[in-house]
Amino acid sequence: MIIIDDYLNARRWDIALQMLSGPHWEYPPFSGHDDKTCVWRIFKPDIESRLGWLLYHNIPRNHFSPMKVKRVGVNGQTAGTDSHWHIDGPQGHTSLIHFSSPVWNEEWGGALVVGDDVVDYKPNRAVIFDSSLLHCPFTPTKPNKLRISIGLHLEPAESWEYKYIPR
Repeated sequence: MIIIDDYLNARRWDIALQMLSGPHWEYPPFSGHDDKTCVWRIFKPDIESRLGWLLYHNIPRNHFSPMKVKRVGVNGQTAGTDSHWHIDGPQGHTSLIHFSSPVWNEEWGGALVVGDDVVDYKPNRAVIFDSSLLHCPFTPTKPNKLRISIGLHLEPAESWEYKYIPR
């Protein structure tokens, strides 16, 4: 597992925050998407694609073989909206989870548990791990605080090339 603080530079972080602050959120996801988890979601391909591009182009390529995007997910949790333990894909695939709330207090909870490791929620932090690892984002404890995360599910590729694949 790799943890990278200040993952996006200031310009890209501002762009991401602008996209996340609009009236794009749905709860529960009414868009006809099959979903096991009842959390806040953004299902707009133009937003998913642009956010995915920002995150993908920051992956430290010297640490990884080439990867392509299989899925981009924009998720939000508030107190009482629990996620579940899950895996994102088979061994050899990679998950990148970006903590995207602009402000967060450690006392509000919201940690990500990957296997036996607990990663505290911190704005603009990225967590990169093997997609086959069981993980769960913990629900915030503070009411009316939206814990935003953007997830990329990546799979091995022959070269580094970003191509968004709609759900």
